[in-house]
Amino acid sequence: MGDISLRASIVGSRRVLEKVVPSSLRAQSGRTQQLQNLIVHKRRRVAQSRVMIPVSAGSSFLGVDFGTSGARATLIDEAGNALVETRQQYGEGTVADLTANWKRALYGLVTDIPEDLRASIVSIAIDGTSSTCHLMDEVSGQDLTTPLMYNDACTDALPEVASMAPAGHTVVAATSTLCKLVHWQQNGQIPTSGAPRLVHQADWLGYLLHQQCGVSDYNNSLKLGFDPAPGVEAFPDWMQDKAFSAALPARVVAPG
Repeated sequence: MGDISLRASIVGSRRVLEKVVPSSLRAQSGRTQQLQNLIVHKRRRVAQSRVMIPVSAGSSFLGVDFGTSGARATLIDEAGNALVETRQQYGEGTVADLTANWKRALYGLVTDIPEDLRASIVSIAIDGTSSTCHLMDEVSGQDLTTPLMYNDACTDALPEVASMAPAGHTVVAATSTLCKLVHWQQNGQIPTSGAPRLVHQADWLGYLLHQQCGVSDYNNSLKLGFDPAPGVEAFPDWMQDKAFSAALPARVVAPG
């Protein structure tokens, strides 16, 4: 299992979730009202500023962990007491079914939480397996590739990555996120039109809630080449003029 210390900031509202959850899924589940009642707020840092959402008495906090075979969630109160613990399996299917299974698991975890407790959620943290990612279209929201998992090695891309990155850099590994992105570029899977964007597993799960594509965080983006050093906090210059550059996350924020 890969590093699961990844966190994605989630910002949402009833209006966002009502729009995000497909009508077909709502109809199948019969949980429309339950999903609409979820209110999600999250501390977030945008362009070096931090927006603080007040926490009121009775607030709860949801942690979501997506592993290799299933997902789990724990809801805690302000004192750290567990209020709800729930799990969802991904189910059977091929690699092509991964994102559909992840989506179903995420919505299942949310709707497993009693309605009154969902209304008290003020913060959600999502983590997933490190370097699990895929390409999506930022405008349409459609997947452009099937996901590559944390342990999928793209040895074909390793020589190109090694030629551009400093020796010993974390991206110089066949399983790095950057090798996966270069693999897609070498195989013509990054469209020259539209708005292709690389999303890590946690990024994409967050997108399902807040509909902000292209947002990632430092921890997710380390194996993609992001430099989180104070005063830098950017992708390095040696990544900026490549054929894949436009597919990099548009905004990378501090976790938490």
